Amino acid sequence: MGDYTIALASQCAVQGAEVSALAVNDPFVSGPEETTRDGVPCLRLPQSMTWRERSLFSRPFLDARAPDCVSLQFVCYAYAKRGLAFRLGSWLEPLVRGRSRHIMFHELWIGQDPGDPLKKRAVGWLQRRIIQSLVRSLRFDVVHSSNQYYLAALQRASIPARELPLFGAIPLKPTLEFDWIYEAARSAGWLMTPENRHQFLVCGFFGSIHPTWPPEPLLSQLNTAATRLNQRLVILSIGRQGAGGTVWDEMQERHRSRIQFLLLGEQPKGRVADYFGFLNYGLATTPRALIGKSGSVAAMVEHGLPVIVNRDEIPFAGEQTELRDSLPLLLFPGGNLTEQIVAGLARREPQPRLPKITARFLADLTSASFSQK
Repeated sequence: MGDYTIALASQCAVQGAEVSALAVNDPFVSGPEETTRDGVPCLRLPQSMTWRERSLFSRPFLDARAPDCVSLQFVCYAYAKRGLAFRLGSWLEPLVRGRSRHIMFHELWIGQDPGDPLKKRAVGWLQRRIIQSLVRSLRFDVVHSSNQYYLAALQRASIPARELPLFGAIPLKPTLEFDWIYEAARSAGWLMTPENRHQFLVCGFFGSIHPTWPPEPLLSQLNTAATRLNQRLVILSIGRQGAGGTVWDEMQERHRSRIQFLLLGEQPKGRVADYFGFLNYGLATTPRALIGKSGSVAAMVEHGLPVIVNRDEIPFAGEQTELRDSLPLLLFPGGNLTEQIVAGLARREPQPRLPKITARFLADLTSASFSQK
């Protein structure tokens, strides 16, 4: 969410807005820190501060800039360790008084599946009530979220919202470099070179792997397609895997005799762009209905990479929302996935989404700001 916020703020500045960023619960600093990131003035306040102390730093920072609008980028767990941000609304109200207010829901409450354990459903119920209270008390002029399922869930909670699609956080790169990937393969004990690259079907993850993501039947279908193409299937991963590291380990243990696996770890953004150019297909671990909330998928698609999505479950009980696929180049596996891979899905020209999405964001905020005047 921090990367998203800075990228959005930086592009707002490019499009003529004056912007700054305030992180009120930052786990990566030990004390108040003023800095500039990508041209955006930032104040970062640590988790260790009391909310009263945060007010003492936040108010002068906001007052000095006198913003027309304050945008809250929201995930429950960004503002409270257990996702229960009871005091957030009352703390924010004096700071945003007299200003237009916007909120972007990156994620909602947990425990929406009837099969979830009671504790998870109870925490989710509290989170939903906190969100409803936050919206009532702060009276946001614009409410955004990234996908139709979240919009439907918010509507059911009496919170009307508009869709604001996500953009990728990996800048496009005019010249791609693959030598470091070939070197990583050699270090892992197998030979892949520019000369024999066509002998491999290469698919890869970017970032965290969801711990409930099911590798099968996807891997078997991909392996069958690779065999028919006279290729060897390779699965790569770049970035932090998070809790899904266990899934990765289990995949290797089960399939290492027929599939080659390579973990590239965290890399600079330039190398991630190389990685996208190297892959044949990206692998998404987010359910299809929530694919719009995946910054990883947005980044892959912006780089022209076809993405395979193999989860089609309904994440929210009772939702009957019409599914709109706002991202191109996505494969949704069914019985014909193998045939789709054999036929191939061509890459497209890379195209950044950030400028267009930022323009939409600013238009919504400007409309709300002027409506108050």
